[in-house]
Amino acid sequence: MESVSKNGKNSIAGYFSTSSGNSTLDFILHKESKKEAGNSLPEKKIPFVLKEHEAVISYKDGSNTKYYKITELKKSKTNFYQ
Repeated sequence: MESVSKNGKNSIAGYFSTSSGNSTLDFILHKESKKEAGNSLPEKKIPFVLKEHEAVISYKDGSNTKYYKITELKKSKTNFYQ
């Protein structure tokens, strides 16, 4: 996560890794989604049991991985910034 200041407005930006870290897998990427049907789903287990509307953020503090649980998430309109 990082603090971002643009046009006099401050915000926090977070980046999410969607990589499985396993570069030996081959995936089919195609504009026609039916051609991607043979791709296997990643099987990555998380060390938490989450209910609906809950999330966990992990972050590094030195060499330690720490976690923060967020409850009562609410869906809102997405704002895109350039």
